[in-house]
Amino acid sequence: MTRLAVSVVGALVAIALTIGFASTASATPAESPAPIAAASEPTPHATEIERCLALGDTIEIRTAIGAAIGAVLGGIVGLPVFFIGAIPGAIIGGLLGVFIGSTSYAIDAAHLQQQGLC
Repeated sequence: MTRLAVSVVGALVAIALTIGFASTASATPAESPAPIAAASEPTPHATEIERCLALGDTIEIRTAIGAAIGAVLGGIVGLPVFFIGAIPGAIIGGLLGVFIGSTSYAIDAAHLQQQGLC
């Protein structure tokens, strides 16, 4: 009896979610957006960003190194939960490594700019 009750409740929840998130189409056409006025000033072009750090020190390198180290450490930490835990551990560790790598680059570049060294 409990299995039947759980199945019925699950079916009702699935139907409610499907109906609740279903998109509805409107028969009336949408109004066209107002025309955008042309900019009176020309669009500025991108300029070369001043490099403060060493020539080979880029955000891509720091991010990749952080992701690799984070994935390895996350995979090792997840191993005690069998091999199933190593996969999410590697993914989470890699993401954290990306954040740490890119943030360390931004912090180093900002410190050099504040010190007037670039």
